[in-house]
Amino acid sequence: MFSPGGWFMRRDPNSNSINTGTRDYEHVTASIYISTTAFNEVVIEEREQGIQEIQNQIGEVNEIFKDLAVLVHEQGAIIGIGKPPRKMEAASYVL
Repeated sequence: MFSPGGWFMRRDPNSNSINTGTRDYEHVTASIYISTTAFNEVVIEEREQGIQEIQNQIGEVNEIFKDLAVLVHEQGAIIGIGKPPRKMEAASYVL
């Protein structure tokens, strides 16, 4: 029979008292705790793997930006960025 509180109740054949299933409740509670702990450990491992992947990707992006900086520096030297223009006076005279 079920009690209003949801506890499983059964009559003890050796006495007139009712056993409310405390041992069953403790067993179920322990099982739930173990299951919850195992689930949380799996979630933590997945998050650690995700964080590790993000760290690796950030490192790859860092390398890309370093390579890009080298290319920009080399291209700047090729096209003369940073050098003063030679014919600025002539260009302003024409305008």
